[in-house]
Amino acid sequence: MLAVKAYSAPKKSDMKKNIILTLLLILLGAGINSVHAQSEEERNKIQMVIDEGGQKIIVDLNNISTTMSGYSTAYAVDSNSTTGKKVAAEQSDYFYLSMEVKKIEPSMMKILFKRDARFDGTITVTDTYGKNPVRIIKFKQAKVSNYSDQISRASYNDAYSMSALSVSCNSITIDGVVIAP
Repeated sequence: MLAVKAYSAPKKSDMKKNIILTLLLILLGAGINSVHAQSEEERNKIQMVIDEGGQKIIVDLNNISTTMSGYSTAYAVDSNSTTGKKVAAEQSDYFYLSMEVKKIEPSMMKILFKRDARFDGTITVTDTYGKNPVRIIKFKQAKVSNYSDQISRASYNDAYSMSALSVSCNSITIDGVVIAP
């Protein structure tokens, strides 16, 4: 035969423990969400302003990388000469900027992808916490050397794609210091 136990109301001390435990779990969950939100913050704001023929376009960047190449002026044999004299064919670009663009607008594409397009620009890096000084990178006579656009089913910071862009340029200044090739 089954024994039926009579219902007894929970003790006040048990109810207090349950309430305290529930509140602790809620606070812990809120704390975890807060920490997660802080890790997603964008501490540095990176912005590029392109100037081409008086037209300025402002573009937000996710990252930027600057490279200086050791290539010198390219030399070729003068095809008109019978002496085999070498002449300077063309001055190579020394500096390369690689960046991930948050969103490439059609107006930017029109400037960047014109045939033989050369443009000047400034990249400003700002620490939103104010702990690091503003970094300013200026470049002159840049041209697009590589472009990559990756589209996925996933979203890239509210954009359809992640765009990588590399430009080569003749001169670069970082925080007022002219970098010589």
